[in-house]
This record gives sequence, structure tokens and C-alpha cells, in this order.
Amino acid sequence: MLEWVERELIDPSAITHPLFEHLHGQVMIAIDDFGTKLELGIAGAGAQTAEQRDYLTSHGIDFLQG
Repeated sequence: MLEWVERELIDPSAITHPLFEHLHGQVMIAIDDFGTKLELGIAGAGAQTAEQRDYLTSHGIDFLQG
């Protein structure tokens, strides 16, 4: 499970934008590999409404945390 916690707003810049693009691609691959090849459950954090719950469960999220 990967959890990203921000303490301050990070403004897009010539440095941060390419970094986030790279991380986004790598994280998606890692989640896909873990979720399909290792048969691990996927947790969705921050689900606080019925709409969010329904969206996450309909997309295969196994565990929810509000």
C-alpha cells in the first residue's frame, strides 16, 4: 500500500511536473502488478460519501477507509 501525505500545497513547476508525471506512471504499474499478479487487496482511503463508496467498489477497490 502506498500512501502519499502532503503537508503543504505543491505548485506545479518545471521540476515538480515531470517528477509527478514519472511517479504517476510508476505507481499505476505497481498497483496493477500488485493487484493482479500478487492477488493483494486494494484499499481506497478518504471515501466519505455513498457516491464515493459506490464508485470505488464498482471499480474493484476491496477495502475502504473514510
